[in-house]
Amino acid sequence: MSSKIFKVTILLSVFLLLAVPAAAARKGGDAESSAPPVAWQQIGSTGLAWEPVQEFESVFLRVTGSQGLVFEGEFPAGAPIFFDLSDQEGYSLSDGTYHFELTGTPYLSNEMRSRFQAARDAGQVVDVPKSGFVQDGAFTIVAGSVVDPDLPEPPAFKDSPGIQTRDGISAKDVVVNDDKIIIGSLCVGFDCVNGEAFGFDTIRLKENNLRIHFQDTSTSASFPTRDYRWVANDSSNGGASYMALEDTDLGRQTFRVFSGAPANALTVDASGDVGLGTANAVTELHIIDGDTPTLRLEQDGSSGFTPQTWDLAGNETNFFVRDVTMGSRLPFRVRPNAPTSSIDVAASGNVGLGTSSPDQRLELETSAAAALAVRLTNGAGGGASWDVRNNAAGNLSFSLAGSGVNEATLEQD
Repeated sequence: MSSKIFKVTILLSVFLLLAVPAAAARKGGDAESSAPPVAWQQIGSTGLAWEPVQEFESVFLRVTGSQGLVFEGEFPAGAPIFFDLSDQEGYSLSDGTYHFELTGTPYLSNEMRSRFQAARDAGQVVDVPKSGFVQDGAFTIVAGSVVDPDLPEPPAFKDSPGIQTRDGISAKDVVVNDDKIIIGSLCVGFDCVNGEAFGFDTIRLKENNLRIHFQDTSTSASFPTRDYRWVANDSSNGGASYMALEDTDLGRQTFRVFSGAPANALTVDASGDVGLGTANAVTELHIIDGDTPTLRLEQDGSSGFTPQTWDLAGNETNFFVRDVTMGSRLPFRVRPNAPTSSIDVAASGNVGLGTSSPDQRLELETSAAAALAVRLTNGAGGGASWDVRNNAAGNLSFSLAGSGVNEATLEQD
């Protein structure tokens, strides 16, 4: 799995900004989302910039795209948020659609930080509501430039007062005050044609702006009234292609599948097992990938906490925990073929190395004769290593590693 990290180049002196609202209008005229944006998007000749709509402690930008591109950058308060359309070598990014996500970290008072830190130190989970300071979207690059999202698409029909026409055919409302049964298939949309070839489709929606709206008209306060919408693709020029379920009242897309997703990207079998990358999950959550399947745990800062990212991953070399934020360190690793109870924490809190029933806070056990129990190494400046052994006779010896000579031996009485 390859990825390229692109640097941030701030050259605003040569950056010609053309202000573009982040929430573009739909072709039908109504806003695609009522959620407030984190920042307004601006398009220039050398890249994209975002201007925050309010003050944040910092804003984190992630951009993903073709050929494994992953750009990540954190911008402190007051710093320009900018994404360059060229890589570190000066080559233009490939044509295609790119997805971005902005996460604003709100300011917290010192008193709030102290309370949160005290809860963290006590091992408690602080229930902080999601702030909503997250904004995502897409842009498309053609011939090295970002296409204008406000460029309108030519309409497929012409409007006249009270009537919409296409190819000389008038379209008026038809009201049926009874059940309606269609023996055959149904096509809805301004691009349906006489003699439509349905194939196996029972219902087809066919035009350049596809939405299915579930509008609950309940009026009593005791009944649910939330409205939902199935959305196919962005309406703005250069937007993303996807299928999404939208919470219409809040303007949030809570579930989305982008075009190009691989087969079996997400499956749920008859027993409720979830597969990511497989149609044959054998556990409650089963993840398959050809190179180091990884679970990422990312605290994004949108609730005011310090951003921190951990990866839990495994491959043919090791199973590991990766501290992504601190330079991708690997503080915990387990190699393949490690024996059972290599590390075992008992219910008492005692830790066993090689034993599942440690009687002390730390107990090491091995069945090998004259086996090394502990090696103490000073890794700074080529320091010496000392070995501590408990042999089969129960004698405890101390020796300089590699010398073969015991400096001290404690024998049983």
